[in-house]
Amino acid sequence: MFEARLFTREVNMSVNFDTLPSVDDIGSRNEKFHPFIHPYMCVFEGPLEDETELNRIDMDELLDHQHLLDYDVRQHLELVRNKPNIYPERYFDPNYLPNSTLLLASRYPGSKRYAFCGVPTPFNPRGVCRDHRFCPYCNYLVRERAVRTYVPAFDMGTWHFVTLSFQGNLPFDSMNIGSTIDLWDACKSTLASLHTDGLISGVHWTEEIAILSFLPLRVMPHVHALVDAPAFGDPQLQHMLQHLSNWRNQAGEPIPLVPDIDVRPIATPRSLLDRTRYAYKPIDLARPYGVAWVNHIEDNRGKAWELNSQAREMISGIFEARKKRDRMRSKGTLEPRTKGFIGIPKDERANYSQYIRDLQGQPAEYEEELLDGADADADPVHDDATEVALSE
Repeated sequence: MFEARLFTREVNMSVNFDTLPSVDDIGSRNEKFHPFIHPYMCVFEGPLEDETELNRIDMDELLDHQHLLDYDVRQHLELVRNKPNIYPERYFDPNYLPNSTLLLASRYPGSKRYAFCGVPTPFNPRGVCRDHRFCPYCNYLVRERAVRTYVPAFDMGTWHFVTLSFQGNLPFDSMNIGSTIDLWDACKSTLASLHTDGLISGVHWTEEIAILSFLPLRVMPHVHALVDAPAFGDPQLQHMLQHLSNWRNQAGEPIPLVPDIDVRPIATPRSLLDRTRYAYKPIDLARPYGVAWVNHIEDNRGKAWELNSQAREMISGIFEARKKRDRMRSKGTLEPRTKGFIGIPKDERANYSQYIRDLQGQPAEYEEELLDGADADADPVHDDATEVALSE
């Protein structure tokens, strides 16, 4: 049995539904998406009695139990739920809504900026949240900027794709977050040392984290790198393994896992396009959460609180781990600020949009590089909201 009431921060009253504007009508007529959040929001009361029992990737369930949610959470859910319909070219990713509801219902510290992505405001005139860790649109912007920086310069270098990961997995909570940061630091130090010691000409890398599971919560920090080098073989691999073996954190501790390094040559411009895009992916929260829900909860909500607690700790932990930390870095010939930079200067990147579209029509070299067809029309350099630096 469902009930519905109007809630404000101080007001609680019954409502006639016929007098309310629908959410579909609010802001949908404005193509710039300036939504009006009604001060009296329709709040449903579903059968569950505790917020910790809710499936946080189920938008319908959350909206059916709004009386259990904070005012800010309800407002932010209203902001995101119609974006795939209003801006399908920006938020076409099928994971956008489940990832968003999990972030917002878990009270992600960056919720306000994330929810208002696509909405120009006084504190954010361009209307982009720049949270490319989670936001598919802002991830797309910085990804396509990297594509237009490196892919048209294919003939200027000898390219390789390196994934620096580790065997096993790590727990991720307030007691173990330092281990994730240590692995990122060790990878950063190792890649930089390849350039410093003259074993490669240049490198551009992104720091990533894969959520392997909830219940238990396990993660794998890793790094993807585009490398410019005449060759990448045993000397480079042995150097990396030796550097990782000798690396120590500030407490004098070694890395907690065994390195797992994968190197592939990049033989064509299309492969460089796909590898660059592959290196930039928003964090997938919804898939492992959904698997844990099916395997451990489903119709028995007894462990839902534990799953939601882990999700909240995971999301807050990523926010803290990434604070004041660049996701992308470059060295040598792939660093735009160096004299020997071989990529495309910022003021020339707009000239290569058609080149990228033409490459998109060619077959991918590796099956995992196949991306959504919407990328064929990617043209972020002509978007007013593309001032996202590669170093952010």
